[in-house]
Amino acid sequence: EPTNLYIENMPNQWNNDQLMRIFGQYGNIIQSKISGNNVAFVRFESHSQALDAIDNLHGAIFGEQTDHPSNSNNKKPLSVRFATCQHKKAKDAMKSRRDRSSQYL
Repeated sequence: EPTNLYIENMPNQWNNDQLMRIFGQYGNIIQSKISGNNVAFVRFESHSQALDAIDNLHGAIFGEQTDHPSNSNNKKPLSVRFATCQHKKAKDAMKSRRDRSSQYL
């Protein structure tokens, strides 16, 4: 199932091509968008690909002019997590199960 990631603390100099290059190492990207304020969204073809990107990129610190992680102390680490819509889907699924089970009371 396609899965969206929410990325914070993205380096200022990254454009969509760089975003695709970095995250594309972990799977097939269906869509990506930089929304400003160092925030972006990436939609992977599958949940496992998105999870692989989180495992490898969350907490990474990228240097000023590079696409590779660095040990720079003055940069914020990349925050990579599932976009909130994933949490909403899980919450909706729980509600649906509760609604179905209440039919039998």
